[in-house]
Amino acid sequence: MRGTLSIVQARRMNTQLSNVWVFLTECPQPDIYTLLNDPDMCLLNGFMPEVHIYSTDNLRTLDLRCLTGLIVHLVGVDPTKLAVAAKQINRFKPHSIYACNGRELIEHHTEIEND
Repeated sequence: MRGTLSIVQARRMNTQLSNVWVFLTECPQPDIYTLLNDPDMCLLNGFMPEVHIYSTDNLRTLDLRCLTGLIVHLVGVDPTKLAVAAKQINRFKPHSIYACNGRELIEHHTEIEND
């Protein structure tokens, strides 16, 4: 997973964030990043914050505390992985979660109760 560091740093500097894009990728984490493809550089480059979750990451164990209170736009291809990711993100109390498979809105979560 990559992209959470810039969100944590922005919050420490009292930067007001409201939205974050979380992408479930179908590939492993790259070995090398550039200024253009590093999710931790999005905020510095003037874009919305992004978190990339890679195919090698265990969705059920990710520490996503940095998403607390934010509107999360969750994008992925696999509806099952989207549901698992949404449940994990919800543990950290985001404002809301919009999950999309790239073609349609799958589900909208607000104040989901943990199972």
